[in-house]
Amino acid sequence: MKTSLLLVVGLLVSCPGFSQSFAITGLLPARNAPAPMSADLNVTFSQPLSAASTGAVRVFGSQRHGRLPGQALVTGNTLVFNPLSGFMPGELISATITTAAQSSTGTALATPQVFQFRAAAVGGTGMFPSGNEFNAASLATVFEMAVADLDGDGDLDVVTPSSETRVVVRKNDGRGGFPVTNATVAEVGYKPISVILADVDSDGDVDMLAVNSESLLPNQQSTTVTVRLNDGNGAFAAPTIAANGIVTVQARPTALAAADVDADGDLDLVVATAGSYAGGTGRVSIRLNNGAGVFGGNTEVTVAKPCNGLAVADIDNDGDVDLLSADYDSNTLSVRKNDGTGQFSGTGSISIIAGGTGVWSTRDIKMGDLDGDGDLDVIIRNKQGESVDIFLNDGQGNFSSGQRIYSQGTACLGLSDLDGDGDLDILTQYGQDGTSSAISTYFNNGQGRFTTNVTRKVTGSIYTLSTGDLDGDGDLDCVTLAFTSVTGVGLGVFFNDGTGPLLPTAKPTHAPRLAVYPNPAQGEARLRVARGTREVAVLNAMGQRLRVVAMAATETEVLLPLSGLSAGVYTVQAGAAAGRLVIQ
Repeated sequence: MKTSLLLVVGLLVSCPGFSQSFAITGLLPARNAPAPMSADLNVTFSQPLSAASTGAVRVFGSQRHGRLPGQALVTGNTLVFNPLSGFMPGELISATITTAAQSSTGTALATPQVFQFRAAAVGGTGMFPSGNEFNAASLATVFEMAVADLDGDGDLDVVTPSSETRVVVRKNDGRGGFPVTNATVAEVGYKPISVILADVDSDGDVDMLAVNSESLLPNQQSTTVTVRLNDGNGAFAAPTIAANGIVTVQARPTALAAADVDADGDLDLVVATAGSYAGGTGRVSIRLNNGAGVFGGNTEVTVAKPCNGLAVADIDNDGDVDLLSADYDSNTLSVRKNDGTGQFSGTGSISIIAGGTGVWSTRDIKMGDLDGDGDLDVIIRNKQGESVDIFLNDGQGNFSSGQRIYSQGTACLGLSDLDGDGDLDILTQYGQDGTSSAISTYFNNGQGRFTTNVTRKVTGSIYTLSTGDLDGDGDLDCVTLAFTSVTGVGLGVFFNDGTGPLLPTAKPTHAPRLAVYPNPAQGEARLRVARGTREVAVLNAMGQRLRVVAMAATETEVLLPLSGLSAGVYTVQAGAAAGRLVIQ
């Protein structure tokens, strides 16, 4: 483990020569970097922006809210997005800057940008000394589960594919407990094997998408993914128009992802399919979102083999998301690059060191910046080789073999900052004897090298695992699904014994927000504050108090004089509350 100061720096997007064409020149937080849970997004352009550019930013959280509510502001060359509430620890945040961005002279952004970063975790040791195991519904073969705040109460809930036509929704009691009394069921297609949570209708909550592994019709393969929209309270009902809840893809879907493949500001659907598993090339189905969670189009991306799994992210740092597919019965991953419009091409691949081929050899693919150089590296779960294989990116989407970690009986894989030191650690299942297995943690030294593992015994053979802050203390816990022939399937919750502070029950991770108006402002601004506030201060980016207004204890409204302050972005602070002010 390493101890480091978390620094988030802007990643410049170079422009040819000395061109003054209208383009994005900087991002803060940087691509693929860890960022504070309270971070704002700052996008810098080569020219001053028009006020209309505030409509160009779309920000999505993977665990909380989905599309994030917040305030977009223009100040000079910079577009600022100020989220209404903080990110969850370890949450993957994706953002799109669409072509709605315009210069002050009316020039539209020619090339939109999609980028991602992770919210930092607070503390943790990566060890899981305490936890609980719960009974789960009867399950068929399960490849994935998903973790997110489904009901808007600030804690992370869990969804697990079940047998027949159901996905089980397990709601958190706020302390990392998932009692049966908090469980509900969502009806999907036949025998779901994989499920994801993403805000596909951009309404501020995460929706459910499930892979249906079999068809109810005899002698036919499944060709569907089910979409169920969240009502905001964690209930997932079939849509009024039944066809909108079914997405048709190539035969035998195996895995799926949601990402903005065409950079238009909504989340599209990418589905790996296996066909008959009879050999030949494979297909990845791309279905574009109309913005309301209804998917269309018929784009099929050809890959080397039928697909066991996939990952979608920007591997060459060109501002669009690319895809990697796990090739069936092969020691390769197929790499296909996006042209920015959702069209994928190329014949690239990643070769896996000899160690076994077969159905499951490259099922799991995870991506993250393992060595701190700003690009996305790859780890895979190689069940046949009983190893975790690491591939390092050169920044252009070309990968070379890194460390191979031997892990007996590897069946699932996670990638998260488990010790709160700012780099990504590996979590996997280790060993299985039919009655027990173990969670195994490998710690990153910050350069993509992983140290000796620590383990935590779990009842049963682990099918799948995920991470998130389940008990609200700022570090990342682990949730598993495991099976034994005696007790069936169990949901396991194992708590990281970190030293992070206990977060408030509502987990805003931001101080309360102040509403400052007008905003942007010139000359003066007004705001309302809580009774008993003694002073209001205006701070610059360095935290220096540039203007302080004293208040009587009975006052609830204050006039802020702004004369003498330069144009820019400032923080207004009143007690524990804070807000963002742009001065023009």
